[in-house]
Amino acid sequence: EGEQRAQERRSAEEALKVAIAGSDTQILQQALVRAEKAGVAKKAVSEGKRALQAVQDREKTRESARIALLTATSGEDAESLRQAIEKATAVGVETNVIAEAKEKLGPLEEKAERVRELNVALDSLAVATQKRDLNAIEAAITCAEKLGADSKATLDA
Repeated sequence: EGEQRAQERRSAEEALKVAIAGSDTQILQQALVRAEKAGVAKKAVSEGKRALQAVQDREKTRESARIALLTATSGEDAESLRQAIEKATAVGVETNVIAEAKEKLGPLEEKAERVRELNVALDSLAVATQKRDLNAIEAAITCAEKLGADSKATLDA
């Protein structure tokens, strides 16, 4: 019976080493339970517990990044979405979730660029209006309208 127990301890310790090398929480938890029951050395069990905590921490980080990515994907802020994509990629969020976010990023960046260009055109219009420069006013209005400003926005400037 002593030999059988020693064999089970060696087997449990080997299973724990394999589980530590992996990244599956459930397998690592099972290996820890088995190792503790079999009387595996406390040092090996402690190492397994640290590995389990590290895996759980990575899973929490990945899930937080996934939620942040989904939130940013449903929003309209290109910069927030870009940052969420970078974080999600770095921590290993599922590639299909990242791909969906990237599909939305392009149009959001284009929209943000149009808004920046429109703001520049409206600022130019405001300056031209203050200077009472009719040629500059006409050019700024034309530019703003091409960029999508409505007549009221250009008249307000």
